[in-house]
Amino acid sequence: MAITFHEGLPGHGKTWEAVIYHLLPAVKAGRRVFANIRGLNHEKIAELTGRPLAEVDMLVTSIAWDDTPRIHELVDNDSLVLIDELQDFWPAKGHILDKVTEFVTQHRHRGLDIVCMGQDLRDCHAIWKRRVENKVLFVKQTAIGRDTHYKWEMWVAKQPEKFIKVNGGTRKYDPKYFGVYKTKRDDAENVAHYADDRANILKTKAFRFWLPLAAVGGVLAISYLWHFFHASPVKVPEKPKQSVAYQVPQNPTVVPQSVQPAQLHPVASAAASAPAVADTSKAYSPEQYPVDLFSKYRPRLSAMISGHNHIEGRIEVLDDSFHLKEEFTFAQLRAMGWGVAETERGVFLTRRSDGLRYLVTQWPIDPFGRTSDYAQRDPQLKDQPQGNS
Repeated sequence: MAITFHEGLPGHGKTWEAVIYHLLPAVKAGRRVFANIRGLNHEKIAELTGRPLAEVDMLVTSIAWDDTPRIHELVDNDSLVLIDELQDFWPAKGHILDKVTEFVTQHRHRGLDIVCMGQDLRDCHAIWKRRVENKVLFVKQTAIGRDTHYKWEMWVAKQPEKFIKVNGGTRKYDPKYFGVYKTKRDDAENVAHYADDRANILKTKAFRFWLPLAAVGGVLAISYLWHFFHASPVKVPEKPKQSVAYQVPQNPTVVPQSVQPAQLHPVASAAASAPAVADTSKAYSPEQYPVDLFSKYRPRLSAMISGHNHIEGRIEVLDDSFHLKEEFTFAQLRAMGWGVAETERGVFLTRRSDGLRYLVTQWPIDPFGRTSDYAQRDPQLKDQPQGNS
């Protein structure tokens, strides 16, 4: 047994909710209902609840609007009581009879459930609003162009006049319930619903112009990103393979006093006896890139680590002045079509396409291009000429 208050502006669903979701279930269950709601249609109630009209007449009692202030004298125990526009009868600053106070404070002892409707609970007398257990807030969705729907929020009292929200949702005005009660007085003739388009957010300039423009821009952006990440790969033409091999000296590499670029000795194949034909093709080939560098500069093994039958390292390409021109990791060389093998003399680089090989060693560069470790430990020797000892 509780007092529930439906709060909202006129036409926002307060009375609709009270009739459809409180009165009809009570009648269907055979419970007495007392209501001051205007124009209750007993024939429609009988149709919706499946009860005979005679039973509906016995269960539903309509209280005249002017008799509402003495409703405490008219209702039976164990019944459902519906009071529309509560603030009109017991306003916040109005006088309240002792019998009404007793009716409100002791409704549970009489087995009464009371559903009140009003535009704002704060407009009602303190005797009522301090005993409201559930408050349901109603807002019609006219602002988004949905006149046939309303939003509801359930608030539960944690102490008198202090509520916390526990639930919410949206409901639609179902046409099958139309006619259960009158939404206007009998002497009112205007049935048209006045609407101002400025209160409809869907008819504002932002929704009519900018929102569609933003939607088109979003579609174009998504399309561009999809094509950007799913573009067809560009095929690079392969450079014709050359039938030239290089002979690697059998003796260990010896670094001369004046370092020169590594001398590569081409070995002519059987096809070399024919007159040379100039190759005008300039198509780029990744596996040819190291060959072009090694023919101009000298490769040097700068770092290597091995273990578990796998080696990794780095190869520098230096010019005559020991300036770094390029560097490769073993992983990069493998990806470019070269094999890397560790030997006692250094590292063999083998081009997989034709077997071209290079021996790369960790030849010293301190005497020529760097300050010796001994000079670095003694600052006084930094400015002295460095010899080859």
